[in-house]
Amino acid sequence: MPDGQINTNLKPETGWNFEIGTRGSIIQNRLQFNLAIYRLNIRNLLVSRRTANDQFIGINAGKTQHDGLELELNYQWLEKEALSISSFINYTLNNFAFKEFIDDTDNFSGNDLTGVPSDVFNAGIDVDSRIGIYGNINFQYVGSMPITDSNSLYSDSYNVINIKIGYKLAINQKMKLNVFFGLNNIFDEVYASQILINARGFGGNAPRYYYPGLPVNYYTGINLNYTF
Repeated sequence: MPDGQINTNLKPETGWNFEIGTRGSIIQNRLQFNLAIYRLNIRNLLVSRRTANDQFIGINAGKTQHDGLELELNYQWLEKEALSISSFINYTLNNFAFKEFIDDTDNFSGNDLTGVPSDVFNAGIDVDSRIGIYGNINFQYVGSMPITDSNSLYSDSYNVINIKIGYKLAINQKMKLNVFFGLNNIFDEVYASQILINARGFGGNAPRYYYPGLPVNYYTGINLNYTF
């Protein structure tokens, strides 16, 4: 507890997970795939409750059901000595809900589980060349997620695109140089990179549910590696 006492009311989480999936490769092993569908039933899920500014306690949330799908695809478009190009796609579908959750006089049974996005999608392309030039671009989509147990407030979904290019050079057998430049959130998307579920306002201030993500930003660097 925030005052240093032991919370003796907490019960341990217990659960059963059921999963079925398949993985393999096709198209002359150029396309690799991994697909899984699962259900996770949990009793006494531990969730956080904010009691004061920067003070939290853990409580049990009855029964929850986590249904999901995970898909991963990797494809090698070109694999030559001079140039290689590959891409990837990852997708996660989340259908998580409170099956039974009564907190004091509030009944949240049947509501979506807080802090979990509806789905997440990632895709990217990687390029590497024999002359040392390389680069990648990746796209991320994060679906909306409930911020309160009552589901009265949801975050907005958002898209972010990042890009990186660089140059690698083997100066000799022991020394290697890597120069790179990256640009994140290239379309200056306004989004919440982090949320605080079930936030409360204190001292007359409104609850702070959202922590903003970085606007468009860039980075650059030089790495020099020497092997003895």
